[in-house]
Amino acid sequence: MPVAYKPDSLNLNLVSPDAGLYWKTIENTLFIQGSIEIETTTSITGNSLDLDSSISIGNNTNTAADAGAGSIRWTGAALEFSDGVVWTTIGGIAGGALSSLSDVLLSTPTNGQVLTYNGTKWVNSNPTGGSSVAVLNDLTDTTITTPTGGQFLSYNGTQWVNTAAPSTNPGGATTNIQFNNAGSFLGTSSFTFTSAENRVSISGITGTSGNNLEVANGVKIGNNAATAASAGAGSLRYNSGTIEVSNGTSWVSISSGLLIGGINTQIQFNDSGVLGGSAGFTWDKTNHLLTVSGTTAASGNNVEVGKGIKIGTNTATAATAGEGSLRYNAGVLELSDGTSWKVQGRSLITEYFTATDGQTVITLSYTPAEMIYFSINGLVQTPTNDYNVVGTTLTYTATLSYALHAGDTLVVSYRYQ
Repeated sequence: MPVAYKPDSLNLNLVSPDAGLYWKTIENTLFIQGSIEIETTTSITGNSLDLDSSISIGNNTNTAADAGAGSIRWTGAALEFSDGVVWTTIGGIAGGALSSLSDVLLSTPTNGQVLTYNGTKWVNSNPTGGSSVAVLNDLTDTTITTPTGGQFLSYNGTQWVNTAAPSTNPGGATTNIQFNNAGSFLGTSSFTFTSAENRVSISGITGTSGNNLEVANGVKIGNNAATAASAGAGSLRYNSGTIEVSNGTSWVSISSGLLIGGINTQIQFNDSGVLGGSAGFTWDKTNHLLTVSGTTAASGNNVEVGKGIKIGTNTATAATAGEGSLRYNAGVLELSDGTSWKVQGRSLITEYFTATDGQTVITLSYTPAEMIYFSINGLVQTPTNDYNVVGTTLTYTATLSYALHAGDTLVVSYRYQ
């Protein structure tokens, strides 16, 4: 009950104290039954109530409104205060228990359970879904085989597997360039790098190709300022736009072996290791004309071929083409005699006939492709306008100037195909 009076001083060592307020000297405890109200008048220390030890607070079962704002209580599980409307837990997890949280509802939790939200509260429940693994090898994409110390996981394209860590120790001897040798570093004296000279050396037995170095794309060559003797025979360098090779004594331009021989239009040929040219072997690119002339070989020929040679059609006149020119024309091979094109490759035949009186028609054995000679009695060659030939029939038309008589000898020479 409330203290009914406010004395100036109060001797709390009463033999028969008020039932609502008394002091137990032995326990150094002030007992208050009911409620206590403390005015806010500031004391010298700034506190309305000073205690040398803790204060014990009981449970107030009244509503927060009835208890009044600023009231505190101990529910046995949490320390709560009233804001005049609701009782609210003071700080953290009241009493150190998860169940004291206002949004947590626990019901006999067991080992392995987890907190899940049911839409209103966090409640304890058994985990569902997923899978449980105890060791790394339980993973579906991992295969572990007799692991040993220092191994690591690597992916082989299908699974993660335990693999021995590659050695980080270099193989071979000093200057040896490292390469993969069955999963380990290895070096060899035939593949070295001299750092002081920035020089890579490849030596020893070559491959089946006969090469020590093979590249898929181009190789860039720099300029070697050393003498040809220092660089060594066979060394290459790029010097002022020219590729040079060392012969062991001097640097020689590779392009010097490609110097054009002869003069303009002369075709190039190997002339004792260099390119040569000759006036007897030329090419006219404007007229597409290949010319081989000059002194012939012992065979008497200027051109000799190992296989057939194809001759095209020359549309120039025989005079323009020049005597001795050949051409292929309408299925026959023709030769220019300097005046006309003459068919080559046809057989020449001479036939003899004995005339009868007044004869005008002579039947030949073949169809002439080219008439060459027709004479009467071998004295005078008959002018071509005195006869004509159709097929195998030769008709003599000069009967007015001379009529054939019995016993005249007729000679006919012609080419046929």
